Amino acid sequence: MNFRFISNLDPAPPGFTPCTPSKRLLLGTPMVIYTGSLETLLPLVERFHERVHGIIATPAPALAIRRVGPLLWHFATPPPLLPQLQSLTMPTLEAIHAAATAHERSFEMERNARRIHEDLNITRGDYQRVTRKLQHQLRELEDNRQQILRMNEELELRVQQRTAELAAVNKELEDFSYSVSHDLRAPVRAIIGFGENLLEDVGPQLNPDALQLLRRIVANGQRMRQLVDGLLALTQAGHTAFQMRPVDLGDLARNVFHSLANGAPDTHFQVGAMPPVLADERLMRAVLENLLANAIKFSRKATPPRIDVGCCLVQGQPTYFVADNGVGFDPRRADKLFQPFHRLHSEAEFEGSGIGLATVRKIIERHGGSIRAESSPGRGARFLFTLGPPATH
Repeated sequence: MNFRFISNLDPAPPGFTPCTPSKRLLLGTPMVIYTGSLETLLPLVERFHERVHGIIATPAPALAIRRVGPLLWHFATPPPLLPQLQSLTMPTLEAIHAAATAHERSFEMERNARRIHEDLNITRGDYQRVTRKLQHQLRELEDNRQQILRMNEELELRVQQRTAELAAVNKELEDFSYSVSHDLRAPVRAIIGFGENLLEDVGPQLNPDALQLLRRIVANGQRMRQLVDGLLALTQAGHTAFQMRPVDLGDLARNVFHSLANGAPDTHFQVGAMPPVLADERLMRAVLENLLANAIKFSRKATPPRIDVGCCLVQGQPTYFVADNGVGFDPRRADKLFQPFHRLHSEAEFEGSGIGLATVRKIIERHGGSIRAESSPGRGARFLFTLGPPATH
């Protein structure tokens, strides 16, 4: 059986064909669709989701698999697993196709049985023959029903096994990231320290080219230290134990801003009314530190810089925001903001490691919420997030 692997994202994952999903495609051969979010496809399939069979894969920080239709599954896939997405989903896709084939056979037999019942206005002998045929059809139906049950059990078992395998791979990647970043801290500190000592002791004696190279060594060492610290923060955000209690986000935002205010003496900062939330205060401080530090950094060229923190209702749900009047960004690239090491501005324009917003998203999702960004070039940016029941992991 030839399955299709398509994606409406650019670039598409390895082995996927760029294509826009349509009703005709979704009702055809079982396929894997890699798209930006599940919500973009649900309106297309909700009217006939019982006839759609396959897998919808979307990017996510951690693996999650759930059923969204009788034979339709959602794979939330971490970016490191994208190169293996085709091979990882193939066993599940084969099981879905087998279950769909058995379901079609069962549906056809049921339709034949109903047709036979409608034609029972016949002689006694014909009735007996029809009865025997019906009994045979019913036995086949039961056999097929048992086969479907077995296939569904096998499909559930395969999904559980694959989920466990992918979770183990994701855990290994996180442990490796933590180990590497932790082990790099000491040598990076040594490089920076020795470089700064050289600048102080022999810097005046060096020729301009050598002095410039030494300064670049120190600067790049400091840049590496930022990246290492960011990786550690990102890993710890996914494993730190929750200490849930009521948190006043307004007071917390004021405290965080005042701790960062040395870099923004002229910034007009305003906090609106914000209801208390049940959250981990230490993790929420990390969220506001990253969002406010970015707002200060990207609005420092505005006249005057302005940062607003507050809460609004979106579809009846409290939604918290941090907004600035800075340089903004192209909204078409907003999906890359929360991926580690993805930057929308060059290092020469604005400093940073490209990890802060990935850490923010991980913390928000651990609290059962979500985060998104709104912006346009030259018109500032607004980051909105919700909080819900915290995840148990």
